[in-house]
Amino acid sequence: MNNTTAFHSWIEPEDWEQTGPEDDPATRLLATIQINDLYMHLEAIEVSIVDGIQKSTHWEYEDIFENHFSNFGGDGRMQTTEINGRKYALFASPFCD
Repeated sequence: MNNTTAFHSWIEPEDWEQTGPEDDPATRLLATIQINDLYMHLEAIEVSIVDGIQKSTHWEYEDIFENHFSNFGGDGRMQTTEINGRKYALFASPFCD
């Protein structure tokens, strides 16, 4: 951990919108956050460990997970948060104009 300030925020499980596929909508969750005057999508992709490798639990989101991981220089397993007993990697992106 570096010396930057960490700001704590908590999103209640019921405030996440389930947007995954019909067979398991909780594999992808969305919430909206605001940092200063910037609104952002906060996406939660459910992950698990398969053969020692962290992966999206649903094939439909593997590209999203892999792109975020490689674009931000991932060099190990991403930290996760637990929502309703499931583990998720979180990704934030600003709203478009």
